[in-house]
Amino acid sequence: MERSPTGGRTWLYDFAWQGPTLGAAHGIDVPFVFGTAATRPAARLLGSPPPAECATLSERVRAAWTSFAATGDPGWPRFTPDSPTTRVWDTPPSDVPYPLEGSRRIWQDHPRSR
Repeated sequence: MERSPTGGRTWLYDFAWQGPTLGAAHGIDVPFVFGTAATRPAARLLGSPPPAECATLSERVRAAWTSFAATGDPGWPRFTPDSPTTRVWDTPPSDVPYPLEGSRRIWQDHPRSR
């Protein structure tokens, strides 16, 4: 789950924005990452036309991914064992303690997590 013990830096996010057609479906973040919310393929996930908040959220997501590619930092706090922060992409985005703490504790000692 995290690479911090081996020297890596980890950022965690949860794309929680709920679309009008499928809710928070797998892959719904793709049009936001690529700025393609108004395209025909995205309409199945976001509706046509997409909700007004899609443009602002897409700008924020793309800025984070661009920052991560350019600097190695997406612009929100790192996920560490002492501060397990998660970026929740919604309107508005927020940084919260890891929402599945029980699950994290179960997996933290698994050999593959080290």
